[in-house]
Amino acid sequence: MRKPALSSFSFLTIIIVFAACSVVQSKTPNRIGLVPLGQYSLVNKNLAQDTSYMVIQNEAEFGNTFVASAGTNKPDLSGKTAVAIVVKNASSLQFDSADYVGTRINVYAKTCSPGSNAACNSGNVFLATIPRVGSAKSVQFFINNSSRGTVSF
Repeated sequence: MRKPALSSFSFLTIIIVFAACSVVQSKTPNRIGLVPLGQYSLVNKNLAQDTSYMVIQNEAEFGNTFVASAGTNKPDLSGKTAVAIVVKNASSLQFDSADYVGTRINVYAKTCSPGSNAACNSGNVFLATIPRVGSAKSVQFFINNSSRGTVSF
């Protein structure tokens, strides 16, 4: 009679441990690729805010929002997401990296000096693509490691 009770207890303990492990989500950021895109401007240049943050997942919306300079190809957004920082007054920025934690993607940019850094872009539109992350529901933008804006989608 003791044996069945002991094996039931062991089985129940194993089930509880597996359930607890599957509920805990990683809080460690997972790095994802980020590809900066240059030579774009806004279709509608009338900005309501000094700085806007955008997340675009389809090519029609991308084409209605941005126009490429001559010789610049539009990105293929299959499996990718375009992220943008748009400023009213010209600035110098460069995208640094991207990662995700749970349902949030973090995109990092920093101010820079165009003369001393080839990756530094000047202008009003700073655009990049990142891979789509299935669990993502928002993108949080950081400039110089300071959170500046979040876009939910």
